[in-house]
Amino acid sequence: MTESRTDHTADERKLLLGVDVGGSGARVAAFTVDGALVASGRAPYAPHFDTDGTSYYRIPEVQQAVVDALAEMFASRLVAASEIAAVSSSLNNWMIAGYGDDGEPVTDYMFFLDPRMTDRIATVHAELEAGGVSADTYLRRVYTAPRLLSALTSIREQEPELFARVRRWACSVQPFVYGLLGGHTDVEPEDTLGGTGIYDVFQHRFDPAITSAIGVGEDDWAAPVYPGAFCGVVSAEGAARSGLVKGTPLFAGVADRLAEMYGQGAISEKHINIGMGTTSVVSRLTKSQPEYSPAIQVMGGGDDATIRVGFGIGFFGRALQWAHDALSYGTLNQHELAELIQGGGGFDAMMKVAATSPAGANGVVFLPQFMGLPENPDVRATFTGITPFTTAGDIIRSVLEGLVFELHGGIAAISQSTGGGITTAYATGGPTRSGVWTQIIADILDMPVLITDVASDLAACKGAAIVAGVGLGVYDDVADAARRAVGEVRRFEPQEPEAAFYREAMQHYRSLRTALSDHVYV
Repeated sequence: MTESRTDHTADERKLLLGVDVGGSGARVAAFTVDGALVASGRAPYAPHFDTDGTSYYRIPEVQQAVVDALAEMFASRLVAASEIAAVSSSLNNWMIAGYGDDGEPVTDYMFFLDPRMTDRIATVHAELEAGGVSADTYLRRVYTAPRLLSALTSIREQEPELFARVRRWACSVQPFVYGLLGGHTDVEPEDTLGGTGIYDVFQHRFDPAITSAIGVGEDDWAAPVYPGAFCGVVSAEGAARSGLVKGTPLFAGVADRLAEMYGQGAISEKHINIGMGTTSVVSRLTKSQPEYSPAIQVMGGGDDATIRVGFGIGFFGRALQWAHDALSYGTLNQHELAELIQGGGGFDAMMKVAATSPAGANGVVFLPQFMGLPENPDVRATFTGITPFTTAGDIIRSVLEGLVFELHGGIAAISQSTGGGITTAYATGGPTRSGVWTQIIADILDMPVLITDVASDLAACKGAAIVAGVGLGVYDDVADAARRAVGEVRRFEPQEPEAAFYREAMQHYRSLRTALSDHVYV
């Protein structure tokens, strides 16, 4: 059957649809070519956790959430399906699923906390060593632990019949989302494949030495394509399921963090992008190969000349939630408690309480190592400097500062590995709602922090919509889209004397962090 693309009449708006398949649900949003949001929809899903520790997403639930999010958007009557000129996606990745010759899922989509992601790492390294690839050589080629290879090895050992049924593996859900709509199921975005542990993002190929040693080769994975590559059109069946128009073109998506960068216009080598949510990921695009560091991850950057260098904090949003749930209600006075209860779900009031404490939180320092450190996984979060005069504001502000000190460390690692030159930070996520916290970020990082015109929870959707526009030819490239479709709304400059204070405080924080790491917990 010949694929055809939808024709749009001159009097119709041309809208670009971004589909964000994230960790807790699906979001969809339609944007005009100049970047204005027209309508959006969302639908939740969640990972499943079995009693044996295995954790996963059920792919049909993910697919249904995409359908439900589209239904909510169309129900707004702010956008007609005929106005959607192109579709692309933002994709959660670093997980794994297998599918058969018919494109239908054979396995669930394994969650990154699943124990199978780590319980065969030693086995994988032994196989690599036997194949002539030492652990050090492996890490310097792929910049990541072999988590997905551990998962594959575990499935192959424990469920050999299931393993044999898989035709291809994917580390994003693009094959299943596009399969739902009628598009191609045998490809996925190249920039998501750095997480496989066998893909060389510098050579843009599956590493032959690693694939030979593991026995899971290039033909066993969805084929890599760059964001914006044509991936088919919405079929008649896909149109019936989704509400989209038959023939609407689908373009290869992009990993969620890179989508956020596109949506914010954080695409220069001078830019760093800070995505703050349940986890926080700091990313920089560069044209050169970074020096190896165990603190960073390396992924594709959306084309054959660009690399994305990243650093992640897994406990970021959870630390703030913990501060809200475990500290705020127990430490506030009656007036502060009333503000917290009445202040927009607690976040805004909590930021007001933090603002009552000066830079440095009157000597209180919070080290937010809820999940340990790479050099010592047994360490845990710690407060220091608490006195009988410590206030609720000091406690809350120290939590905010501790999290940003960790961001500073990640940015420093990225800067060192990529030759420096970072001048501006772009930020997205819930914390950007607060001018207090965003100013703390600017002061500690000692650089301007920009908030753009896209809602923090729709930045990835906008990035996906930009990719759709590049694929359709509406934009020449992502840089052209950034000029035409992204606008700056707020800019936070570092303030003195706070920035100078934090430059010294950072050294104190680092010494405390080292002491914490050196302490052995039993």
